[in-house]
Amino acid sequence: MHVGGHLRDPFIEAIENNEFPSKEILGKLWNCTDIMPGHIRQEVGGMTHKAWTPPLPEPMTYAQGARRILEAMKRAERNL
Repeated sequence: MHVGGHLRDPFIEAIENNEFPSKEILGKLWNCTDIMPGHIRQEVGGMTHKAWTPPLPEPMTYAQGARRILEAMKRAERNL
């Protein structure tokens, strides 16, 4: 399912600032089949490498990235 730039852009901005996007944005991208840019894919991989062991899919959809990030967020919350 295609999702407009008004939802993808906040995701990209958060990743580029080395922050997790909001859970609201992640939820809205949950079924997005749009392919994320390669540099964002790499950033997502770097941000989630400790919480997620499977290799990064190539290419990666926004839905795959959102799910990976949410899992990393949940694991970080459990480890506090």
